[in-house]
Amino acid sequence: MDNLINFLLVPASWPTSGAWEGIIKWFAGVGSMGLAIILLTICIKLLILPLDFWQRSNMRKMNAQQAKIKPELDEIKQKYGNTEIAQQKTAEVYKKNKINPAGSCGAMLAYMIVTFVVFITLFNSLGVISRTKINYEYYQLETTYITAYNQNVTSTDYDATQFESAEEYAKSVAQNEVAKKYDEIKESFLSIKNIWRADNWSSVFPNADEFISSTRTNFGIMNDDKSQFKGYVTLSTDLSEPYVDLAGNVYGVRNDDGSTGPATLTINISETKTKTYNVIYADAEEGKTANELAIEKARDQFKTDFAVVTEGINNEYKGQWNGYLVLIALSGIITFLSQFLTNLGTKTKDKKGNNVKTAKPNPVMGIILAGVMILFTFNYTSAFALYIVTSNIVSILINILINNIMNGLENRKEKKNSKTVVADYVIKK
Repeated sequence: MDNLINFLLVPASWPTSGAWEGIIKWFAGVGSMGLAIILLTICIKLLILPLDFWQRSNMRKMNAQQAKIKPELDEIKQKYGNTEIAQQKTAEVYKKNKINPAGSCGAMLAYMIVTFVVFITLFNSLGVISRTKINYEYYQLETTYITAYNQNVTSTDYDATQFESAEEYAKSVAQNEVAKKYDEIKESFLSIKNIWRADNWSSVFPNADEFISSTRTNFGIMNDDKSQFKGYVTLSTDLSEPYVDLAGNVYGVRNDDGSTGPATLTINISETKTKTYNVIYADAEEGKTANELAIEKARDQFKTDFAVVTEGINNEYKGQWNGYLVLIALSGIITFLSQFLTNLGTKTKDKKGNNVKTAKPNPVMGIILAGVMILFTFNYTSAFALYIVTSNIVSILINILINNIMNGLENRKEKKNSKTVVADYVIKK
């Protein structure tokens, strides 16, 4: 593994494209990814607050108009039932009172579209950031492992009763260094040990299969007609750099020219620097192509190396959950409660000025939405769950604030109208 660290493919530490990715990176400057997500969510809510106020104002106005004509609509329903005549009479009532039933739909539709676009795009961006961060974390851990291993593999100062060889000693030291490094670089928040993993009983750091799946790691074949083999297995975004295992080997596809024995691959790192690797071939197997065999062998070795590099982390956090489902539970509870708090403090009056009770929210809808949020937050990262919880809490607070403001405006208007009526009465008298 000598000097291998100098030629490892260095992944990006942050996504290089995407609007949300850039915005979140700016917020991450506060030093905590959890705090950055909270601040970002609050800012998003404040930015769309005017649109929220507009759609709530229109909806409130529509509810007030509906309350005033409710007695007439009830009379029509009682007299004509659910008939075409009843529909015609109802339309006449709406027209007489200059009420457009679809009047509030435009504002509501605009608000729903904006919030949906924000939700989907931010969800995707958090996924991209998560994959990038996990991939870069492993690169740092692998680099730490290789450095520590190389520094200790020739050591003679170790306990021979505990380690059979210098290689075993170097491996142990390297794994301990990896565990220390991970404690330095991992993104935690409150009780959550790794914000890029789900807030549940998942392990703190992914295993090899989870890593390959979550980071969308690709194994492919890079054709190389100039060498004595057809190509080599790659492990990178552009599938051009060779995958190099911890022993410094790459995995090739043998040419059909009858060549046997070991082969080498020379990569031009720069104009003045090259690196030569040993090439390992996969043995022939019926029913599989040479490419499939080479990729399979490389993937198996990657999993083996991954387990070796992360063994120290697994030992440190053995049996520990990444989180305690706090955010998952909160996402369901707050989503359910928000359905009942939507009309909290809303005052609607009929033609006589009497308060009319607003329709009670459907608990079934609240349960369904809560279930959807629980499912989302359980299966995705804690970073996304934190966004959902923060967004719902801010929405409830904004809802209460808007209702209080509107109630205050309506009360002021009622008092003004009342004074005007009294003044007219006094003048006439």
